[in-house]
Amino acid sequence: MVNDTQTDSNPQNKLLQQGPSKLSEAELLAILLGKGGKSQTALALGEELLTQFGDLPQLFEATSEQFQNKMRRKTQPWVVLQASQELQRRSLRARVGKGTGILIHQGTCELLQSPRTL
Repeated sequence: MVNDTQTDSNPQNKLLQQGPSKLSEAELLAILLGKGGKSQTALALGEELLTQFGDLPQLFEATSEQFQNKMRRKTQPWVVLQASQELQRRSLRARVGKGTGILIHQGTCELLQSPRTL
């Protein structure tokens, strides 16, 4: 059994034990990113991303050039975030296309209509 200390320090374990809604944005980013860098954990990278960009919308709306300028890193984390956003966008489009009767907020409509390019 995983003890509380292990769960708290490992976002993946925390998600398994407590569910995704219990994780911070930095912890969710850490899971997506998988690893940080030579001198930082994925969780520290997630925290740094949120600090540098201010919030999730600004982080996900950043271009690869903006990402590189702020983070002085290769574009791999940006690519992962863009891929995850595109998967969510496609999932929403598929739901809407099947006529599942979900209500769509104007922001969601804009998200579905604005494909990103690298």
